[in-house]
Amino acid sequence: MLVGHSFGGTEAIALAAQRPERVDGLVLTNSFFPPARGGRSYAATAWDYARHRALYLRELADRGRAPRPTRTKAGQLSKLARQAVRPGSFHAVADEVRCPVLVIHGVDDHVVPVAFARAAAAVHPEWTYAEVPGGHALHRDRPLEWVAVVAPWLVIESSA
Repeated sequence: MLVGHSFGGTEAIALAAQRPERVDGLVLTNSFFPPARGGRSYAATAWDYARHRALYLRELADRGRAPRPTRTKAGQLSKLARQAVRPGSFHAVADEVRCPVLVIHGVDDHVVPVAFARAAAAVHPEWTYAEVPGGHALHRDRPLEWVAVVAPWLVIESSA
């Protein structure tokens, strides 16, 4: 079983697609998903995402933290930007995943808006999808709620 959080979700999807014999199940926790336009213009989608990022920066400030850009994070953001601009490339890789997938997303995630996760799950109806209260780091900030969703799914999938 492989768990991917945020950018790690894209890496987990790629690994599951490339090495299906090594991955029996995939849990995507507040993973990156391409922006969901939902019939809206690019400008409206960009504005919505900018609003989410502003809320994220406010959340960091409230915790007394500041964004710390690094070369690694810049490389990750570059990769994500390519997938955001071309969502088909993200979904083409996700289509190659043959194992069961659980998507668990926080409804108050200001890094990856919940609408993005909902839209990705709609494109992949074979995935199991769950939302829980909380932000971007559910496994850390809301571990009991996270485990309450993930543990039963793991039991069901491992017995299948």
